[in-house]
Amino acid sequence: MRTRIIHVPLALLLTASVFAQGFWQKKTPEKWTQGECEKLLTDSPWAKNRTIGNVIIEDLEKAGSIDGRESQPWITYRARFWSALPVRQAFVRLRQFSKDFIALPPEQKRSVVEQNDRILSAEFPDRIVILVAYATNVDSYRRDLARFWQTRPPAIWSMDTFLVTGRGRIPPLAVQVVPGEGGQFELHFPRTVDGQPVIGVSDKNVSLEFVHPDVGVLRTERILFSFKVKEMIVGSAALY
Repeated sequence: MRTRIIHVPLALLLTASVFAQGFWQKKTPEKWTQGECEKLLTDSPWAKNRTIGNVIIEDLEKAGSIDGRESQPWITYRARFWSALPVRQAFVRLRQFSKDFIALPPEQKRSVVEQNDRILSAEFPDRIVILVAYATNVDSYRRDLARFWQTRPPAIWSMDTFLVTGRGRIPPLAVQVVPGEGGQFELHFPRTVDGQPVIGVSDKNVSLEFVHPDVGVLRTERILFSFKVKEMIVGSAALY
């Protein structure tokens, strides 16, 4: 599938360039540092976080349970535009820093490199793909979350999960939930509606919203992620 791009008028490009020049604008991916890749995947134009409960600084990917945490529970959601090339470039580049990857024998390393190449060459001509990861510091909450997201009836997603743009509130075409304790679901949205791009050059923001369930003492609430279109511009196009 091919990544959709929006060509942006010069005036908007000038505004965006004045606003910020991220490292993804200044350096090719092979020169990105480990810290830069982590930044792009966690807090960037294509990746945002939302925490429910007490905010505790902790690595989302390594969240676990420690005595006493139940008294200050939290759940964090992270949304990433997987169909945006910079996100996949950062993911692949970050893999190259892994000690496990470096220690692999040549044959296994080649297999990972081939997988990385497939990730980078993936094309998204008709869909926008957003990955949503979730984590918590309470084991029982983790099980409850996995059960909730993995057993949702398909019809329910289209009733409370939306990509919100100038075209309106757009429900997902498909949802894929990672089984077990994968802690992630994948949302697929259309790139066009009535022949027009879902995200337009005049849009200031694009938002993702869905409903978080009751889990333990943390009540249900609507989760909203907002992304600024002008910050998603790389070169002469907005990538999503």
